[in-house]
Amino acid sequence: MNAMLGQLAARYPGHVGVLDLLARVCPSGPPCPYEEGGFVVRPDDAHYGPAGSLWVATWLVPRILNTVKHTS
Repeated sequence: MNAMLGQLAARYPGHVGVLDLLARVCPSGPPCPYEEGGFVVRPDDAHYGPAGSLWVATWLVPRILNTVKHTS
């Protein structure tokens, strides 16, 4: 899936982008930490729980907005 998303972004530069969450959710590489800052990031090891979603969003949203500012 990651490769497919990368190919799509490459076909539409300036319109589609890929932001790799690995640096945020698994900074030291696999296995990714189950907890971060005292809360469970992904309770089922795949999907973000409420606290994990907020943790990712606070990192992700500024990067998306920064990208939009630079392409507008």
